Amino acid sequence: MPSEQLLIEGRQWLRRVVDLHKKSLTLAQHREVLALSGWLALLVGCVEYDTGARHAAESTRQAALSLATEAEHAEVAGWAHEMRAWFALTTGDYRGVIAASRAGADAAPHHGVAVQLAAQEAKAWARLGDRRQVEVALDKGRRTLEAMPYPENLDNHFVVDPAKFDFYAMDCYRLVGEDKLARTLAQEVLRAGTDFDGTERSPMRKRKRASR
Repeated sequence: MPSEQLLIEGRQWLRRVVDLHKKSLTLAQHREVLALSGWLALLVGCVEYDTGARHAAESTRQAALSLATEAEHAEVAGWAHEMRAWFALTTGDYRGVIAASRAGADAAPHHGVAVQLAAQEAKAWARLGDRRQVEVALDKGRRTLEAMPYPENLDNHFVVDPAKFDFYAMDCYRLVGEDKLARTLAQEVLRAGTDFDGTERSPMRKRKRASR
Protein backbone atom coordinates (compact mmCIF):
# COMPACT_ATOMS: atom_id res chain seq x y z
CA MET A 1 0.00 0.00 0.00
CA PRO A 2 1.41 3.46 -0.89
CA SER A 3 2.47 5.57 2.09
CA GLU A 4 -0.06 8.30 1.29
CA GLN A 5 -2.94 5.81 1.31
CA LEU A 6 -1.67 4.18 4.50
CA LEU A 7 -1.54 7.60 6.15
CA ILE A 8 -5.11 8.40 5.12
CA GLU A 9 -6.42 5.07 6.40
CA GLY A 10 -4.36 5.27 9.59
CA ARG A 11 -5.76 8.70 10.43
CA GLN A 12 -9.29 7.52 9.66
CA TRP A 13 -8.93 4.57 12.02
CA LEU A 14 -7.42 6.81 14.68
CA ARG A 15 -10.41 9.15 14.49
CA ARG A 16 -12.80 6.20 14.76
CA VAL A 17 -11.07 4.83 17.82
CA VAL A 18 -10.84 8.26 19.46
CA ASP A 19 -14.60 8.62 18.93
CA LEU A 20 -15.08 5.54 21.12
CA HIS A 21 -14.06 7.68 24.10
CA LYS A 22 -17.44 9.43 23.76
CA LYS A 23 -19.24 6.20 24.59
CA SER A 24 -19.96 4.84 28.04
CA LEU A 25 -17.00 2.58 28.83
CA THR A 26 -15.82 0.62 31.82
CA LEU A 27 -12.42 1.54 33.24
CA ALA A 28 -10.85 -1.50 31.56
CA GLN A 29 -12.46 -0.63 28.23
CA HIS A 30 -11.32 2.98 28.54
CA ARG A 31 -7.72 1.90 29.07
CA GLU A 32 -7.94 -0.54 26.16
CA VAL A 33 -9.21 2.20 23.85
CA LEU A 34 -6.43 4.52 25.03
CA ALA A 35 -3.84 1.85 24.29
CA LEU A 36 -5.30 1.14 20.85
CA SER A 37 -5.29 4.87 20.12
CA GLY A 38 -1.65 4.94 21.14
CA TRP A 39 -0.72 2.12 18.76
CA LEU A 40 -2.50 3.83 15.89
CA ALA A 41 -0.82 7.14 16.72
CA LEU A 42 2.56 5.40 16.61
CA LEU A 43 1.82 3.97 13.18
CA VAL A 44 0.52 7.29 11.84
CA GLY A 45 3.55 9.11 13.25
CA CYS A 46 5.95 6.69 11.56
CA VAL A 47 4.27 7.16 8.19
CA GLU A 48 4.17 10.94 8.65
CA TYR A 49 7.91 10.98 9.27
CA ASP A 50 8.60 8.71 6.31
CA THR A 51 6.64 11.05 4.04
CA GLY A 52 8.52 14.14 5.23
CA ALA A 53 5.90 15.57 7.61
CA ARG A 54 8.35 15.79 10.49
CA HIS A 55 6.55 18.34 12.65
CA ALA A 56 3.29 16.41 12.36
CA ALA A 57 5.15 13.20 13.20
CA GLU A 58 6.59 14.68 16.39
CA SER A 59 3.16 15.95 17.46
CA THR A 60 1.67 12.52 16.82
CA ARG A 61 4.52 10.86 18.71
CA GLN A 62 3.88 13.10 21.71
CA ALA A 63 0.18 12.23 21.53
CA ALA A 64 1.07 8.52 21.55
CA LEU A 65 3.26 9.01 24.62
CA SER A 66 0.48 10.91 26.39
CA LEU A 67 -2.02 8.16 25.58
CA ALA A 68 0.42 5.54 26.84
CA THR A 69 0.91 7.43 30.08
CA GLU A 70 -2.84 7.74 30.66
CA ALA A 71 -3.39 4.07 29.82
CA GLU A 72 -0.33 3.01 31.83
CA HIS A 73 0.79 1.06 28.76
CA ALA A 74 4.54 0.53 28.98
CA GLU A 75 5.03 -0.90 25.49
CA VAL A 76 3.36 1.99 23.68
CA ALA A 77 5.39 4.40 25.82
CA GLY A 78 8.56 2.54 24.91
CA TRP A 79 7.83 2.78 21.19
CA ALA A 80 7.05 6.49 21.52
CA HIS A 81 10.54 6.97 22.95
CA GLU A 82 11.94 4.75 20.19
CA MET A 83 10.40 7.05 17.61
CA ARG A 84 12.18 9.97 19.26
CA ALA A 85 15.44 8.03 19.04
CA TRP A 86 14.79 7.28 15.37
CA PHE A 87 14.03 10.93 14.61
CA ALA A 88 17.22 12.00 16.39
CA LEU A 89 19.30 9.42 14.53
CA THR A 90 18.15 10.67 11.14
CA THR A 91 19.04 14.26 12.05
CA GLY A 92 22.47 13.47 13.48
CA ASP A 93 21.55 14.14 17.11
CA TYR A 94 23.36 11.10 18.46
CA ARG A 95 23.32 12.17 22.11
CA GLY A 96 19.58 12.64 21.69
CA VAL A 97 19.33 9.07 20.41
CA ILE A 98 21.08 7.77 23.51
CA ALA A 99 18.88 9.80 25.87
CA ALA A 100 15.66 8.71 24.13
CA SER A 101 16.76 5.07 24.00
CA ARG A 102 17.50 5.00 27.70
CA ALA A 103 14.22 6.73 28.55
CA GLY A 104 12.36 4.12 26.51
CA ALA A 105 14.25 1.26 28.15
CA ASP A 106 13.31 2.64 31.56
CA ALA A 107 9.65 2.82 30.48
CA ALA A 108 9.46 -0.68 28.96
CA PRO A 109 12.40 -2.81 30.12
CA HIS A 110 10.61 -6.15 29.68
CA HIS A 111 9.07 -5.63 26.23
CA GLY A 112 10.40 -6.22 22.73
CA VAL A 113 10.85 -2.50 22.20
CA ALA A 114 13.76 -2.67 24.66
CA VAL A 115 15.67 -4.65 22.01
CA GLN A 116 15.01 -1.98 19.39
CA LEU A 117 16.02 0.74 21.84
CA ALA A 118 19.31 -1.02 22.55
CA ALA A 119 19.94 -1.22 18.81
CA GLN A 120 19.24 2.49 18.40
CA GLU A 121 21.64 3.30 21.22
CA ALA A 122 24.29 1.08 19.61
CA LYS A 123 23.82 2.88 16.28
CA ALA A 124 24.37 6.22 17.99
CA TRP A 125 27.53 5.05 19.74
CA ALA A 126 28.81 3.62 16.44
CA ARG A 127 28.36 7.00 14.78
CA LEU A 128 30.17 8.62 17.69
CA GLY A 129 33.01 6.13 17.23
CA ASP A 130 32.76 4.53 20.68
CA ARG A 131 33.43 0.83 20.03
CA ARG A 132 33.11 -0.22 23.68
CA GLN A 133 29.71 1.39 24.17
CA VAL A 134 28.53 -0.21 20.92
CA GLU A 135 29.28 -3.62 22.42
CA VAL A 136 27.61 -2.72 25.71
CA ALA A 137 24.40 -1.67 23.94
CA LEU A 138 24.39 -4.65 21.55
CA ASP A 139 25.00 -7.08 24.41
CA LYS A 140 22.09 -5.56 26.32
CA GLY A 141 19.87 -5.95 23.26
CA ARG A 142 20.92 -9.55 22.60
CA ARG A 143 20.30 -10.61 26.19
CA THR A 144 16.85 -9.03 26.13
CA LEU A 145 16.04 -10.62 22.77
CA GLU A 146 17.16 -14.09 23.88
CA ALA A 147 14.84 -13.91 26.89
CA MET A 148 11.79 -13.34 24.68
CA PRO A 149 9.71 -15.73 22.57
CA TYR A 150 10.15 -15.62 18.81
CA PRO A 151 7.64 -13.14 17.29
CA GLU A 152 4.53 -14.67 15.72
CA ASN A 153 4.10 -11.99 13.05
CA LEU A 154 7.33 -10.78 11.48
CA ASP A 155 5.44 -8.28 9.31
CA ASN A 156 4.40 -6.36 12.42
CA HIS A 157 6.43 -3.15 12.41
CA PHE A 158 6.54 -3.15 16.21
CA VAL A 159 8.42 -6.41 16.72
CA VAL A 160 12.12 -7.25 16.66
CA ASP A 161 13.41 -10.69 15.67
CA PRO A 162 16.99 -12.05 15.57
CA ALA A 163 17.45 -11.26 11.85
CA LYS A 164 16.38 -7.65 12.33
CA PHE A 165 18.73 -7.27 15.29
CA ASP A 166 21.59 -8.84 13.31
CA PHE A 167 20.96 -6.28 10.57
CA TYR A 168 21.32 -3.45 13.07
CA ALA A 169 24.45 -5.00 14.60
CA MET A 170 25.96 -5.43 11.13
CA ASP A 171 25.52 -1.72 10.46
CA CYS A 172 27.13 -0.83 13.79
CA TYR A 173 30.15 -3.04 13.20
CA ARG A 174 30.56 -1.63 9.70
CA LEU A 175 30.63 1.89 11.09
CA VAL A 176 33.30 1.12 13.69
CA GLY A 177 35.50 -0.67 11.16
CA GLU A 178 34.82 -4.26 12.25
CA ASP A 179 34.43 -5.44 8.67
CA LYS A 180 34.83 -9.16 9.38
CA LEU A 181 32.04 -9.15 11.96
CA ALA A 182 29.89 -7.03 9.65
CA ARG A 183 30.37 -9.50 6.77
CA THR A 184 29.52 -12.47 8.98
CA LEU A 185 26.29 -10.83 10.13
CA ALA A 186 25.45 -9.74 6.58
CA GLN A 187 25.68 -13.37 5.45
CA GLU A 188 23.41 -14.43 8.31
CA VAL A 189 20.87 -11.73 7.48
CA LEU A 190 20.82 -12.82 3.84
CA ARG A 191 20.50 -16.47 4.83
CA ALA A 192 17.62 -15.76 7.19
CA GLY A 193 15.84 -13.68 4.55
CA THR A 194 16.19 -16.15 1.68
CA ASP A 195 13.98 -19.20 1.12
CA PHE A 196 15.34 -22.61 0.13
CA ASP A 197 14.70 -21.86 -3.56
CA GLY A 198 16.61 -18.57 -3.45
CA THR A 199 13.63 -16.19 -3.31
CA GLU A 200 13.41 -13.41 -0.73
CA ARG A 201 11.03 -14.32 2.06
CA SER A 202 10.00 -10.76 2.81
CA PRO A 203 11.61 -8.03 0.69
CA MET A 204 9.38 -5.38 2.28
CA ARG A 205 10.84 -6.17 5.71
CA LYS A 206 14.34 -5.67 4.36
CA ARG A 207 13.39 -2.23 3.15
CA LYS A 208 11.80 -1.42 6.50
CA ARG A 209 14.94 -2.46 8.35
CA ALA A 210 17.09 -0.35 6.09
CA SER A 211 14.95 2.75 6.70
CA ARG A 212 15.03 2.28 10.46
